[in-house]
Amino acid sequence: MDDPSSSSSPLNSPLLPSPLPQRSIHRLILHAAVPQALSIFCRISCDMTSIALLGHLGTSQLAGSAFAGVVTAISSVVLWQGFGDALIALSSQAVGASNPKLSSIWLQTSILCITLTSLPIALIWLFTEPILSLVSDDKEMLHYAGLYARYSAIWLVPDACTGAFSQWLNGLQLVKPTLPINFMLVGYNFGANYLLIHGWGDWSG
Repeated sequence: MDDPSSSSSPLNSPLLPSPLPQRSIHRLILHAAVPQALSIFCRISCDMTSIALLGHLGTSQLAGSAFAGVVTAISSVVLWQGFGDALIALSSQAVGASNPKLSSIWLQTSILCITLTSLPIALIWLFTEPILSLVSDDKEMLHYAGLYARYSAIWLVPDACTGAFSQWLNGLQLVKPTLPINFMLVGYNFGANYLLIHGWGDWSG
């Protein structure tokens, strides 16, 4: 009778890769997580900068941007959480299967779906003022909320496609290329907000 202890375990098969040391695993996680955390910090910084500068205009302007932000955030979650999270999973699987061409196809498919889905979302943003009038009767606040949402519709498709491209790079384990761009966008966002809100020289903004 064969000794069970002498039989080779499937876990000891030479076909399986040897497990990584724990220190190497921690290093890989940090290598991927730190750039991601900094990128998320940059996106949040852009939003906070816009709100902070708008607050200098007045209470109605700040309240309008906040109410409009609720509409834009809820209506566009399908773009960021839906297509973005699906893309990083699908592209990772394609790369793991040694099929980078399929990963590129998923990126193109995601951008097409984002563009088509952005059309009804943009319509919701354009009608933010009548939508919010169902829950508030502050005419001045509603005016600024509609104005904020209409101008925000300009960046809807570009921002969603940029987010999808970033998620695609994450699926390819390329987490650093977009980090310098995000840092530059923080500075650009602050400068553009300051210029458009407070003006420059004789121009009042």
